[in-house]
Amino acid sequence: MSYQSKLSLRLLALSCCLTTACQNTPLTSAPSSSSPDRYSAIQSQVPSDLEKETDLKLDSLMPQSFGVKSEQNVQAGDQVPGRFIVKFKDLNDAEMAETLADAQVKLVGHIQRSEKIILVESLDLADATLSLTRLQNNPKLEFVEPDSIVSVTQSAPPPALYPINDPLLKFQYGHVKVQSQQGWALAQGGKGLGENTIIAIADTGVDGTHPDLKDKMIQGYSALAGKVENADTHGHGTHCAGIAAAATNNGIGIAGFAPKAKIMSIRILNDNGLGTLAGVSAGITYAANHSASVISMSFASPIKSAAIENAMNYALSKNTVLVAGMGNSGNGTINYPAAFPGIIAVGATDTNDKRAAFSEYGPHLSVLAPGVNIVSTLPGNKYIGWNGTSMATPAVAGVVALVKSVLPNLAPNQVKYLIEKASDDMGDKGFDTYHGYGRINVYRTLTYAFIKAKQTP
Repeated sequence: MSYQSKLSLRLLALSCCLTTACQNTPLTSAPSSSSPDRYSAIQSQVPSDLEKETDLKLDSLMPQSFGVKSEQNVQAGDQVPGRFIVKFKDLNDAEMAETLADAQVKLVGHIQRSEKIILVESLDLADATLSLTRLQNNPKLEFVEPDSIVSVTQSAPPPALYPINDPLLKFQYGHVKVQSQQGWALAQGGKGLGENTIIAIADTGVDGTHPDLKDKMIQGYSALAGKVENADTHGHGTHCAGIAAAATNNGIGIAGFAPKAKIMSIRILNDNGLGTLAGVSAGITYAANHSASVISMSFASPIKSAAIENAMNYALSKNTVLVAGMGNSGNGTINYPAAFPGIIAVGATDTNDKRAAFSEYGPHLSVLAPGVNIVSTLPGNKYIGWNGTSMATPAVAGVVALVKSVLPNLAPNQVKYLIEKASDDMGDKGFDTYHGYGRINVYRTLTYAFIKAKQTP
């Protein structure tokens, strides 16, 4: 049996299905974005040692030395040949180097230096199985897992693209359903619109030249060598970014859920919508170390990765809220990262304000958000309607930014509780596995946030 067939195949799949249709519902305007200077000041406070925390840069998803040249035939469940994510116990650099040499592997990059989590690669594909066995049997390692592919999942692109020469707010029915306009009207004292918050979009990158996004972008991170973070040749990340925080009340395009939040692009997926566990973990670590208020993650996998869980816990310890999509298979499959403790797990509603048929469910489901026929930004100054829990996830991330602008020190579990408490109940009374705590409500959420702010010394 070949090396590839012996090893278990894994996949993370972005939860996105595409369509063009959308409701024709009017939306009023909201204040525009704020000055970028304060965000530069926030990021300038990042300690120099954290700047060196993550240095992973992948020249290719597959080790080129192994003769794996094409990514076109990479499918769900494929493992990256010969690459492994390793976490050391308390060893010095010399001991770590000796361990790698014994296992016949080389260092590719640091995912989280302070936690001693790295990506390694076998020196020879023929020895990869032996290398993995040696790493797994080494008592000096806290965990080792094969690196695996993450992949965007989508249907054929819709034929129609919305032009940008007239406002598209009237197509954003979701803002009406969740009472965004009423919620924004509560803003006061420079709070309530996402001021002084940063939304990290962990995805295929974000088109930083799009008219609805260009003034919102701040420094981000790319786990892909030669690929800048503020670009996106796929489109999924740009679409998610627009939902979360597109410029609002600027006379063009759409309105984001957090009108004054900034956008940090974390590019962990390549032009084909593919990435790795290592790249995802490194991206989460970077965002947490660089003042992200919330990380929006529109991908899912049945695999419980130790490396990603470690990165999630690290982000939570940094007071970064984590939001992840449930997935689109329409069943009760337990997927990650949504199923990790402390994550706001998001399902989708449709244009009739019902749970979308594709939206997955389970005991870890937190809330639902509009995720069908969602019009948002696309690279090349375009707009389009897509659907999936991928689209619902950044909507909730935007609501998190609204809360954090009112209560910047609120812990992730408290933010999660507040948003759940403020949701409009659906299905069985109270929590149920199909609807979680209900569909988000911006007005109720901000009402509760401002009440709590008055009670907080």
